[in-house]
Amino acid sequence: MDKSRFLSMSMALGKVVAKDFTNRAKVVVQLNRFNPYMNLFFPEAETLESHDPSDKAKVGDIVLLRKLDKPIRHVETHKIESIVYCAGSIVDPLTGLRVERDKYLDIETLSEEKISQLHEDIKEMQVVEKVAHYPRKSEFHWENKDIYEKRK
Repeated sequence: MDKSRFLSMSMALGKVVAKDFTNRAKVVVQLNRFNPYMNLFFPEAETLESHDPSDKAKVGDIVLLRKLDKPIRHVETHKIESIVYCAGSIVDPLTGLRVERDKYLDIETLSEEKISQLHEDIKEMQVVEKVAHYPRKSEFHWENKDIYEKRK
């Protein structure tokens, strides 16, 4: 594995694996190398020391790195530009509330109107899912009507 490939990247996306010092984080960046003989991509990972100016990154966060013009302390070659995904902040896509396992953390913010609206949205999604499951007659490559009738 060639570390110069990772150091030459101007921007990268990685996961914070360690915070040993203030304003510094160890970030694992993964690249996929293409093997032309097997026609497959194989992952290669490298740990980069990066500068964290705001010191907000935690272990497990997915961060965006930007290459520094001049390395800091000859080890830190990249800077954490922003935190893309915070570890431990799981948000339910339907309600928009933070969740921990099967319980909402912000449950007191739901009103009766919001709950009824969510129930309607979920029922609508289930109806759309049932309708979308059956293929249209035009999607068949054959004109056998018996097969189409059995699916209904």
